[in-house]
Amino acid sequence: MSMTQKELEELAETKVALLKQFFAAEPPKERGEDLVELWNRIYDDTLKATMIETVSGPSDDVSNPVFPYEKLRALVGDGGSWKWPRMWRRCDELERRGPAYRDGDTS
Repeated sequence: MSMTQKELEELAETKVALLKQFFAAEPPKERGEDLVELWNRIYDDTLKATMIETVSGPSDDVSNPVFPYEKLRALVGDGGSWKWPRMWRRCDELERRGPAYRDGDTS
């Protein structure tokens, strides 16, 4: 299913708000279950179905999988915060394993 530019922008705004809420969550106010529920609202079926461009071509859950943060970064970018580009870069620096690893992929 294809989205219009307006729908894509609205989705990005929604995800930015949810991510800000996720990053601001601290115990004891929020419990682990609350964070899992919030993550499920962030990484929902719409975001799971999102296709992004990689060095190996368009992402696909079977032949060219990507990590959830890569889809989020492609959608929300810096989220209006100077910290987020640093966060995304740090995610790229984590050791990659499993089927979503692509040798030579850069941020």
